[in-house]
Amino acid sequence: MRARRRRRTATLLVAVAAIVSWSAPPAAATAADYRLRYVTGPDGVTRLARWNPCQTISFQVNVSLAGDTRAARRSAASDVRTAVARLSRRTGISFRYTGRTTYLPNGSRYHPWWEDSPAELVVAWVDQRDPAHRSNLLGRDSEGDWADGTGGFAFKSWNHGSGWQLAAGRGFVVINAADTWDLRPGFGRGLTRGELLLHELGHVMGLAHVPTRSQTMYPVLLPRAAAGYHAGDRAGLLAVGRAAGCISVPHDVWPGI
Repeated sequence: MRARRRRRTATLLVAVAAIVSWSAPPAAATAADYRLRYVTGPDGVTRLARWNPCQTISFQVNVSLAGDTRAARRSAASDVRTAVARLSRRTGISFRYTGRTTYLPNGSRYHPWWEDSPAELVVAWVDQRDPAHRSNLLGRDSEGDWADGTGGFAFKSWNHGSGWQLAAGRGFVVINAADTWDLRPGFGRGLTRGELLLHELGHVMGLAHVPTRSQTMYPVLLPRAAAGYHAGDRAGLLAVGRAAGCISVPHDVWPGI
């Protein structure tokens, strides 16, 4: 196989990075191969960061930079919907597709990205070479190169008299259009766009990187026989999904979209 540069993705707020490169075949997996994100609340207590699994999460896609043709952009949007459907199946959380958007997740310290989000989750292709289409949420790797993608979520804490609680309420995935054009569409053999999307959506749900090569949450995107969540990934998604129980989120904390 031809050599290629190491490609990286990152997550924000509680997000980390994924890398793509050629490597040895994955090792055998165990159900324990997952790691979750924890955050510290205003009371100093560390809690599992997760969404309310009993809500329906709306999502939109921005595929304007995902391809040069209408067919290519339609294919990218289809891959996102397929990846979200797989995520839903593994978490037990319902998602509702509400269409395409021109929104690019972007923000600053004084104007957070989630304030303008048209859906609870947005997946968008970005181009860091173009000021009109770049995102400051796209991470960099240890060598300073732009990541292939970044996924993350925003969470809020509240205390309405019964102790501090927290929940994620907005999420994003940004894909580096300039550096991912050669990923194969779909979820088949090789290095695929589907595998990258599944990885970043795992971060959106609160999964962190794992050291086991066989898992999709491994920080190197590897060529696979087929893209999909593996034993450890599935166990992690179950731990942050509907089986973990509902979170009663006040409307004024995360207003519906």
